[in-house]
Amino acid sequence: PESEEYIKGLINLRGTIIPAIDVRLRFKQEPLEYNDRTCIIIIDVQSTVIGLIVEKIEEVVTIPDENIDPPPKLVHGNAMNKYVWGLGKLSDEVKLLLDPDKLIKDEDLEFMEEAAETAQAQEVEE
Repeated sequence: PESEEYIKGLINLRGTIIPAIDVRLRFKQEPLEYNDRTCIIIIDVQSTVIGLIVEKIEEVVTIPDENIDPPPKLVHGNAMNKYVWGLGKLSDEVKLLLDPDKLIKDEDLEFMEEAAETAQAQEVEE
């Protein structure tokens, strides 16, 4: 209750309660129905483990630090640029790298931490 639409709930991953957010909804895109390609990527944001619900995963790659450039300075006030951490270069491709700290609002992070702690405590009681 009273959470953002993109915060979809909690999952139990090997005994750890993890909040999950839908990345499409976070970026104010139309929701898609979840299917067998829908994945949850587990990340650590400011010492809080969070699941990111994504449409699918195309590939997993390692990009050396020397192949990562800072994001370009776009038009002043460009809201989408604030989520970009850098540009990763792989052979003839460029990958847009998101900043997970900026993906999650501070107030959402507090809400998700409290919800996960409450769910973990309830699970221990049972």
